[in-house]
Amino acid sequence: MKVTSAQAGFSAIELLITLLIGSLFIIMGYQLYSVSITNGAEARQEAVASDTAYSELQRLKTTGTSVATCPGTPTVTTVNVLSNTAVMTTTVSCPYPTDFPKIRLALVKVKYTKNDIEASHAMYITEN
Repeated sequence: MKVTSAQAGFSAIELLITLLIGSLFIIMGYQLYSVSITNGAEARQEAVASDTAYSELQRLKTTGTSVATCPGTPTVTTVNVLSNTAVMTTTVSCPYPTDFPKIRLALVKVKYTKNDIEASHAMYITEN
């Protein structure tokens, strides 16, 4: 005679373990998604701050700087970047006052007031 098992499906313990493992995968996926969204937003803020600083340098380059602005005191401006408030600091200095009197070093820093994201660009500008 042949003995057969009367079990025709999954037990409750097997189903609970499967549900537990499945829920762990869903929780880990959600955490990975939220971290990637947060890092993406910070990267976007940094890119826009960098673009703002570079645009200010290009504006300084086209308008030029005069001898009267060197050595200059830092100019602090509040700008609105991606609906956030940022502080833009522009400094023009004379790195070589006697050898090359018409060369200026322009430094622009953009820093958000809410978090520690900061972008800075520097460029040598010749006086016209």
